[in-house]
Amino acid sequence: MTPPISLLPPLHFRWLGQIEMRLGSTPGNAPVKVAKPSRKADALLAYLALNPNITHDRSKLMDMFCFKVRDPAGDLRGILKRAREMVGKGATEQYYTIPNVNGDNAVRFEPTPLLHIDVVEFRRPFAPSASIDDLVNRIKLYCGPFMPGYEGLDSVGWLEQTRAGLESQFGMLIKRLLDMLYNAERWEDVTTWAEHWITCSGWRPDAYRDLSLAYSELGDLSGLEDAYKRYAASQHDLDMALPEETQREYIFRRKAITENLGKPRPARRELRPKTQAAPAQPIKTSRATQAQATQAAARANHLVYWPHE
Repeated sequence: MTPPISLLPPLHFRWLGQIEMRLGSTPGNAPVKVAKPSRKADALLAYLALNPNITHDRSKLMDMFCFKVRDPAGDLRGILKRAREMVGKGATEQYYTIPNVNGDNAVRFEPTPLLHIDVVEFRRPFAPSASIDDLVNRIKLYCGPFMPGYEGLDSVGWLEQTRAGLESQFGMLIKRLLDMLYNAERWEDVTTWAEHWITCSGWRPDAYRDLSLAYSELGDLSGLEDAYKRYAASQHDLDMALPEETQREYIFRRKAITENLGKPRPARRELRPKTQAAPAQPIKTSRATQAQATQAAARANHLVYWPHE
């Protein structure tokens, strides 16, 4: 007898920064990984799963994934068979998503409630009112580039195009999250998610800026120095010179932290003109505005950095 669907484990496809298919846990049973029979089956399964409920022409799939083989139709059948072996066994396979060959030339992939695909969940639209926690839960799904190491397995560049689109979406989401964390003055969280950005996408000027700004707000000299050294090393590896602006900002921030070690710490630090009296209330500035003010101070010394009130 087939067990009720409520008692069956979900099937997770993870293709962001990893290649993994896992049957989720059920009461009394730990999650188990599903064997991956071939890289070609992985790539074809990903293509079908991310283009569901569409009848695909077999010849198109053969052109995309099978390349030069004696019997391309037979090769495609073999790949689909191996893909089906990944996702369902015995009486329960009707509940799992299985790519099927319908007739001579049609291949169709139909999702079921038991299937969870990290890419699909990551792509879901976001409401303008999304909270910090909503963004964090979404960004956690992105652990790196889509299907890493699978370049060149399709003839039309679908893998590369999908990867670029997902990375662009990740960049927009992480910037939005960091803006919200900055405005909430959650500096430790800024460092956490700036590091996640760097881990997933490599060193970028915006990621370094956010990391160094957060360490400045925290008065963390060792964190600031480490971030600067790592960023400088990444630029050296790319045979790129570190911009003078970045070097000046680092010297300026380092000096500001050093001069104020051991002094009482306020909830917020600001940049104010040297000739202007300190206002009664802190000035709210965006992180981009504060970064620009830091650059101006480092260049001309027309501003002083007031890390304490």
